[in-house]
Amino acid sequence: WVARLDADDIALPFRFRDQLNFVEANLNVSLLGGGCIEIDEFGIGVRNHRYPSDHNALMKRLRTIDKYFPHSSAFFNRQIAKDLGGYNRRFSRSQDLDLWLRIGKNGKIACLDAPVIKLRKHGNMISNTDGGRSQALMAMCAVICYHWREKGLSDPSQADESTWRKFLNWLE
Repeated sequence: WVARLDADDIALPFRFRDQLNFVEANLNVSLLGGGCIEIDEFGIGVRNHRYPSDHNALMKRLRTIDKYFPHSSAFFNRQIAKDLGGYNRRFSRSQDLDLWLRIGKNGKIACLDAPVIKLRKHGNMISNTDGGRSQALMAMCAVICYHWREKGLSDPSQADESTWRKFLNWLE
């Protein structure tokens, strides 16, 4: 199992225990997220975030780029992620969204209702670089690639560099 955590976020003391207990009791779950406590740059709690716990509700959120559990709360089966090719290096942002969609297509995803991390929000976040434009573009790419695979079409993220660049230009 891999537990993700960004350098500026904080795992709550019971995170690993609770996530491991959940996946051991739910052997069909390949990816488990969790709620979070949003904190500011000084570590002051701003608000709590909760997400659906059900696979179908989470997949719907992922497919529509609706709010889903933070990357730092992810706890996923290493072998399944490896078998699916891991994080797609074509995605400069939203690598998690792409991988979660692929994992969710091949296994169950779930989310703990309780917070498992403190998620730090600040102006220097990588996802805010260029006003969030790259993050939004890559999220759209991940979802479009997912839908195209679902329709039996070729995935531009798996194509040659020229095709990938044309796809990105088309999407922009």
